[in-house]
Amino acid sequence: MMEPKQPTVSAKPLSEMTPQERHERAIGVLKRLVADKHQAEEEMVENFHKDPAIQAAVAKLKEENERRGTPVVQL
Repeated sequence: MMEPKQPTVSAKPLSEMTPQERHERAIGVLKRLVADKHQAEEEMVENFHKDPAIQAAVAKLKEENERRGTPVVQL
């Protein structure tokens, strides 16, 4: 997967930035946060597929939830 281009961060204090510069900085921060979240999610899925202990723990949780009648929420 291609890494998203990381925008450069201005060294200017926020009080000295124009509204456009503040907007661009905020968008850059949000894009980095989303990219980090996606990477973490991919790593979790990869770890789940690699590690039988994680698979067993998830299966146990599913069994316990089914036994208790906990509703399943699909995200």
